[in-house]
Amino acid sequence: MASHQSDLLTQDMILNGVQKYCKFSDFGLNFDFPLIKYDHSSGDISYPAWQVEILKNLDFSLSEVKKLVFFLSKGLSNYSIFVKKFEKETKTSKNKVIKIKEFFECSQKISATLSYFAFEMALYKKLKKEGIRPQDIRSTITDTTKASFELENIAEKNQEEINSLKTNKSNKISDKLKKQLISFCNRFGYLGMIYFKGNSWTVPEVYRMLLSTQNNRRNTKRKGHLSKYAGCASDLLRLRTQIWEALCYSCFLFKKFVQESFKNEIVYEDLLNLRIKEILNLINGIYPTPEYPKRDNFELEINEKEVVLTIKEKTFKNIPSHEIEKDVKEIKGVIAQKGIVRGKVKVVLSPKDGYKLEEGDVLVTKMSTPDFLPIMKRAVAFVTDIGGITSHAAIVSREMKKPCIIGTNNATKILKDGDLVEVDADKGIVRIIK
Repeated sequence: MASHQSDLLTQDMILNGVQKYCKFSDFGLNFDFPLIKYDHSSGDISYPAWQVEILKNLDFSLSEVKKLVFFLSKGLSNYSIFVKKFEKETKTSKNKVIKIKEFFECSQKISATLSYFAFEMALYKKLKKEGIRPQDIRSTITDTTKASFELENIAEKNQEEINSLKTNKSNKISDKLKKQLISFCNRFGYLGMIYFKGNSWTVPEVYRMLLSTQNNRRNTKRKGHLSKYAGCASDLLRLRTQIWEALCYSCFLFKKFVQESFKNEIVYEDLLNLRIKEILNLINGIYPTPEYPKRDNFELEINEKEVVLTIKEKTFKNIPSHEIEKDVKEIKGVIAQKGIVRGKVKVVLSPKDGYKLEEGDVLVTKMSTPDFLPIMKRAVAFVTDIGGITSHAAIVSREMKKPCIIGTNNATKILKDGDLVEVDADKGIVRIIK
């Protein structure tokens, strides 16, 4: 499957966590961890086909699904306790090296749980047999959805001022509105992080999000669980987002801690090009080799014994992806949220490219993450290459009531900026009109 580009430190933490702490055999498989390969040049994350087939064909009993939910819940609870402790202890300057070691050890353990969501392939097969669609699964509230709701609350409370700002009758926000935006940043700003990469949201960023916010209030009455499997799917949907949020928040704290406690020793951005063992050496006075800034084209791969880093030569072959399958007029995927809309395509592979998406455009991406929220506010619909029933796009589309098709496999390869498309999320089809 494919993902957006990340950084070496993030991928090293996740893959090492998977290699050290995964125990898939506890859930009926004949292997303990997926043999993942991450290619930084493309952002692709791939699993061996034989492992994917085993996961797809696994007969996942209800007791095993419940066992998985309990396992992930316990892992999240333990990590949340650690994060609170880490936040409190980093306010002192004592035992800085020990704190960093504890951070990486605990973060690798929770990172390992991300691979367990691959079991949703087997769960999806169970739901399909019961006639339950992804959009039928009850959604739950996490910080990501709370942030969206809070923006709606701010927009509603300050509607008159926002209308003036939108029509350029005023170009300066009031102290009252600014105070609310600052409060929002203090509460939800960390969602601007994507693990170690990125920055917490600023007031100007949230202001731009606010101008794109519409009142999409849902019916507060939620449907009951359609089946016990659907109930577990709802729990997994919530846990996947909460684990992501916990990791992004802890990385936000880690970044703040490094910048404040090691300001004369470490440039934070340099750490993104290092592996965990190199950072532990660095804080003990053992400096990395001079080649580390050149790691802009690398692969990380899990084998049976370790995670191997390979530095690749740059390649200059650059064939526009949309030329490869230019005759395709329809793309099919899984419905995450129903609806039919038309709009111009904007392919956004990273949140930093979100500036090109204008209000009313169709967001096309490999997969969305919480730091995509400002972009998603402006989009009229979402289309992703990958993502399952517990994916971020599936969650947010239901909360925003925007049509969404996930798991197309090739939308980012076929569609290009400016294409006029119809997103028919009632049938799971994206049609290229012009």
